[in-house]
Amino acid sequence: MHIYIGTSGFQYKHWNNGVFYPRGVKDRLRFALSRMTAIEINSSFYRIPPPETVESWTHGLPEGVKLVLKAPQSVSHRRRLKRQSEGNVRQGRDLLNYFIDGVLRIPEINRGPVLLQLPESMAIDLTRLEPVLGLFADRGLQVALEVRHASWCISDTFALLERYRATLVASDWPEFRAPLIPTSQVIYLRRHGPGALYASSYDDDALDADLESVLRLGESWQSLPSVKECSVDTAYVFFNNDIHGHAPHDAMRMLALLKERSP
Repeated sequence: MHIYIGTSGFQYKHWNNGVFYPRGVKDRLRFALSRMTAIEINSSFYRIPPPETVESWTHGLPEGVKLVLKAPQSVSHRRRLKRQSEGNVRQGRDLLNYFIDGVLRIPEINRGPVLLQLPESMAIDLTRLEPVLGLFADRGLQVALEVRHASWCISDTFALLERYRATLVASDWPEFRAPLIPTSQVIYLRRHGPGALYASSYDDDALDADLESVLRLGESWQSLPSVKECSVDTAYVFFNNDIHGHAPHDAMRMLALLKERSP
């Protein structure tokens, strides 16, 4: 089983001056990936990077690391997954295709799933979700869906995700903790802080409990009764508790715990 562990974002000024980045470090991405095995690129949520920019991030990446780009909020939040727009506003599908053009510049060996995060206020709407999943699948990409409204966690959602080989993100968002329910061969955890949101760290017991869950699911799992048995072969764990530099230190500690289990 392949387990990739890292942080949600890396361009944080409050990680400078020894908090995580030593003084004088210029290439933060490669420094971070020398100590972790995956990074979520969260800046793509706020502004879609040109494909050439994405390609520049990949130069010299080691084979054993993964980059995950976060889908743009212009589609997930502002349009709430609508692919068609009214008036002269750019179409949601066009924005997604431009975003995908960049994702596909990442070599397949370094490319993780696309993180699609939905807003807290968005209740279940599978008629909007399915065409978006289909668009990504048609272009050869897998989606990791993070929902923040409890209405999504029903069997119909899980079945739809399975149909498109998409993954339900298990997260500990304070208002709603999404469960760890495999819907593909990939599982994906996001950790936002056990106490203060973004500003608290996980102890070894919590990190080890997550590892235990991941490894147990990696052995075998039986999903919905209507779906045949399948094996989980890849896991991603990302820490989003960036304040005070907790995220990279929690990620590195989990990697150390994993190495203790499997030297």
